[in-house]
Amino acid sequence: KAGQFAIATNSTLKESVNALSSAINAYGLSADDATRISDIFFRMIDLGRITTKEFANDIGKILPAASQLGVSLEEVAAFLSVTTRAGVRNNSAMTFLYNIFNRLIKPTGEFKNLLREMGTPTAQLAIETNGLIGVFQKVADFVECRPELVAELFPDIRAQRGIFAALRGDLQDFTSDLEK
Repeated sequence: KAGQFAIATNSTLKESVNALSSAINAYGLSADDATRISDIFFRMIDLGRITTKEFANDIGKILPAASQLGVSLEEVAAFLSVTTRAGVRNNSAMTFLYNIFNRLIKPTGEFKNLLREMGTPTAQLAIETNGLIGVFQKVADFVECRPELVAELFPDIRAQRGIFAALRGDLQDFTSDLEK
């Protein structure tokens, strides 16, 4: 499957193996899932401004956190396609997502209040209940056009940039890419 993915995406076999094995390892999948993973990555490439070469060696840095939180590979791919299509460079988009995941894993202050308001003690439970897009929607509702609250929820500037990129367009782009 890695060879077919390499051909379809005009990437090297090594890049394809790195991308596919990162997803397999992070989500505890098997080689039998390679076709599904390839389809998800191909859709991300098609919808976004990202190539296998650009994400193959770095996606393994964010997928373990995504898996730990219960964020699906489809949701990761949708976030990356939306943010790169909006003009965010691939490596920045992954850094943004990594920092968002860190804040979700270790919530503090105002984010703990948001989780309580959502009726979930942890971000993992919030994602399990609402999905990543649902959590993003709750963040959007919570900040209600007050960008200063985003800084309280996500003190890291790279996480803030990721949230602003995800929230643009009322999450319509994210939802659309996730449904494709």
